[in-house]
Amino acid sequence: MKLRDLINSLMEQRGLCNKDVAKGTGYSLAYINDLLKGARRFNEDTERLICEYLGIEKTYVEKTA
Repeated sequence: MKLRDLINSLMEQRGLCNKDVAKGTGYSLAYINDLLKGARRFNEDTERLICEYLGIEKTYVEKTA
């Protein structure tokens, strides 16, 4: 499963919105919106912070390059 799909799925399950992820990671809402709709690519720092915020083990996530 791609990271974007996993994040969106977990957010839906947990009742989180993009604003929650932005607030929890320190990124802007616009940046998170772009990441989750595919308009921007994840980088290592972004992956790490979002995975930490959602409690995702990065070893189970397919690279989104």
